[in-house]
Amino acid sequence: MTTLALRPAPLLTRPVLATVGGHFGAAFAALCMPPFYAHILQANFALQAPSLVLAGWYFTLPTLAAALTSPMWGWLADRIGRRAALMRAHAGLCLAFIVTGLARTPLEFAFGLTLQGLLGGTFSASNAYLADQLPASRLAAVLGVMQGSARAALFAGPALVGLLEGHTDLLHLFLYLALLPAVACAVLWWLPEQAAHAAPRVGAVPAWGKGAAQERRASASQERCASAVQEHRATAPTHCGAPATVDIAGRDAAPHATCGINAAALYWLQAVFTIGTALSSPYFVTDLADRLHLGAATAGMLFGLPHAVFLLLAWPLGRRLHFTNAAAALAGYTALTCAGLLLQLLASGLAWMVAGRLLMGAGMTGACLAINALAAATVRNERAGRHFGQLEGASKWGGVAAGLLASALVAPLGYAAPMWLGCALLASLFISLKWKLS
Repeated sequence: MTTLALRPAPLLTRPVLATVGGHFGAAFAALCMPPFYAHILQANFALQAPSLVLAGWYFTLPTLAAALTSPMWGWLADRIGRRAALMRAHAGLCLAFIVTGLARTPLEFAFGLTLQGLLGGTFSASNAYLADQLPASRLAAVLGVMQGSARAALFAGPALVGLLEGHTDLLHLFLYLALLPAVACAVLWWLPEQAAHAAPRVGAVPAWGKGAAQERRASASQERCASAVQEHRATAPTHCGAPATVDIAGRDAAPHATCGINAAALYWLQAVFTIGTALSSPYFVTDLADRLHLGAATAGMLFGLPHAVFLLLAWPLGRRLHFTNAAAALAGYTALTCAGLLLQLLASGLAWMVAGRLLMGAGMTGACLAINALAAATVRNERAGRHFGQLEGASKWGGVAAGLLASALVAPLGYAAPMWLGCALLASLFISLKWKLS
């Protein structure tokens, strides 16, 4: 047993702030435009625009492309370095926006959207870079901030673009949006590749020559594991209830031993939760108009309500989560999300619908934060890029599956059918988690 000399790593360092800021810019650029794809098809390709029914397929193109390429980009990040991979993601997104903004036909527009998914991947690349900058326990908190930045972009982006509609060509707006990832890429050039989280071990000999890089990466992994265990020693028993301890290899002290979930299971949990919550999205506005006779403006406000709840509750809920209770919290918040969906299905008026959206928002917030904690607990330094790439890929595939299932259900069963299926999936996920943790 060897004790490692550690010094706490500050949370809001320059690399962390730059990474979160860059991700917000990229998310803002990527998420503000999808609600206006149908408008772009009509306004810019009036004589050759496809049926507006196909606008939904345009909506899924970036997600599908990202689902296919996320694991590959994660693997590449572990080969070329996390900072280089993050710069590649921002540069790729910049190029994709330029191609989209210069589109002259619907096919070129579709190609540009596909490139956004193929060449992007800023979320997983940012997470992998942050894994090099922070110990695992603090990484969980910053992943919550990353989720918050995406939610803020999703909430504010479409509103801002909506104000510009009628005053500018929305297709050409992609050219201006390309500046956001370009600036992020330039800022990353000046940031370090990897941060040192701990002071050198007493008596340690610097690694030179062949194998030095591997030794430094192994040392960083040991120090991150030790730091995580020290911060959670008082409240983090192992899965069997024994106190967590550290050995020199860091194997027995890994945070995943305390969370009860392995990485492979986490990917499935992420995918199923995404499907359950995203199933209602494609036809949400139409469903409310059909069932409750609500206008598009009111339905749009209700659609964004859970994201606003995330921004309000992420910090207080995140403070209650740690490695040992994340899996149980995910089960509870999944049940809360399911209850919110059920309340929306049974709502007979606007007040009950608002209550259902608020309840769903609280459940989604807690579940996302719990998944973040589990992601931080199951990360391995040498596989951080692949880990977050697969996690994002699971989310992307979940979104694609949700869109396809919703399209298949609506025609025979009505606009509310996808939400019923979402309820059933979330209920099944809750039961599965409770059974696994019992």
